[in-house]
Amino acid sequence: MRTFGKAGDGPPEFRFISSINTTSDTLIIHDGLRGRTTVWTSAGKYVRGTNLPRFDRRRAEFQGVIDGDRYVLTIFPPTRQNQRFQRQPASVGVFHSRSGRVDEHFTQDVRYNLFYAGQGATTTYRLPYLGSALFAGFENGYAFVPLDSNVVQLFDIAGRRTASIRVPVRQKPFDQTAAGAYRDSLLKISGTRTAHRVRAAFQQMPTIDRAPSVSKMINIGGELWIQKFPERGQSVQTWYVIDPAKRSVIGEISFPTELRLLGGNRALLLLLRRDDLGVETIEGYSLLRSTRG
Repeated sequence: MRTFGKAGDGPPEFRFISSINTTSDTLIIHDGLRGRTTVWTSAGKYVRGTNLPRFDRRRAEFQGVIDGDRYVLTIFPPTRQNQRFQRQPASVGVFHSRSGRVDEHFTQDVRYNLFYAGQGATTTYRLPYLGSALFAGFENGYAFVPLDSNVVQLFDIAGRRTASIRVPVRQKPFDQTAAGAYRDSLLKISGTRTAHRVRAAFQQMPTIDRAPSVSKMINIGGELWIQKFPERGQSVQTWYVIDPAKRSVIGEISFPTELRLLGGNRALLLLLRRDDLGVETIEGYSLLRSTRG
């Protein structure tokens, strides 16, 4: 076992690790609180670090890794304060970390928000139960699943769409109790001064007809793993595997919902398990692949 890095604000330190990505023998770790990405060798040697680019009144978010130099970004404009229920747009592009150049390719709505303004306060609530657009990098390109879609779009490094691949997931009616459950979870952590904002914001929530189809997409060993959006109360999670080179779905795998997929490669899957006491362990599972064409 190797350990590297430590808590802090120095070049090789972290405040909150939000993603760990691998390319050949390199680790790329993104610190979501610092907006900083660091590159390490597989032996744990620090190579370099890069802060996400800053824009006038716009905000960049890290979405995935293409290689050790190029990362997928979304760039958000200021919140629109004239709409209570929002489809939040963002510019999608590639950040060249060595040169600092950002190539913006297209703009799409990427998630839902509720905006509250009243009594001298404004608050924006993200709505994860409605799903969001998904992103992942892969060798010489990146993948994008639009909001409310089950189609994976592949793009090359210049932003040209090269393929569209439909994930075999049936769209279902939206479970309205999900909105109430999320509102109640916010109320549990809200103080008395903010609870009325939560209630007022969710009273403005329109009726939603269709549930999201997919919830996550990550690169594992150069392949794209896409999770079917989990239903309330289900005990099994399902993932579909896409090979960007073949431009097709090549597999399906299911495992219990108490396990969280961390990553791996084409031969090994790493899953996180948390027991009733909150103790976490990482488990490795070998992947058996069919030899059929």
